[in-house]
Amino acid sequence: AIAIEGPDIYVGGYFTNLCGNAYADHIARWDGNAWNALGGGLNSDVTTIAVSGPNVYAGGYFTNAGDDPNADHIARWDGSGWNALGSGLNNDVYAIAVVGPDVYAGGFFTDAGSTNGDHIARWNGSSWNALGGGLNDVVTAIAVAGPHIYVGGNFTDAGTANVDRIVRWD
Repeated sequence: AIAIEGPDIYVGGYFTNLCGNAYADHIARWDGNAWNALGGGLNSDVTTIAVSGPNVYAGGYFTNAGDDPNADHIARWDGSGWNALGSGLNNDVYAIAVVGPDVYAGGFFTDAGSTNGDHIARWNGSSWNALGGGLNDVVTAIAVAGPHIYVGGNFTDAGTANVDRIVRWD
């Protein structure tokens, strides 16, 4: 996973101790001169990264970010520490998009906090919310254009609508 914000390049994946940095586990920031750890890193792979202002959102296989046991599969780096988004998600995250205060996550999960968010959910800054009736299979991509959220993946049903691996929410 790669995301760019100004001069900083964030990378995530299946690595530990990137370029000898003992804390650069599964995510790191290149500042133009050196690789920098984001806190103590994450305890497993990162599959997606999204940056919005000072916040870096990571999603993936991990169940702990900077010793926060609630950071299951998704977490926010605020520049000084990792933060859980509620109680996290119950399975892997493959896509993240940020629109204003809203964070959209897609992946293999079926529960987002206490919400039945089948493969797609929205974090509004304080709680998880389902998008419609969810999807019947994995989300692998999310893109935003104006008021529309486009979602791609292996699904064929979005709520009660038959779709073919791509859907748009208004």
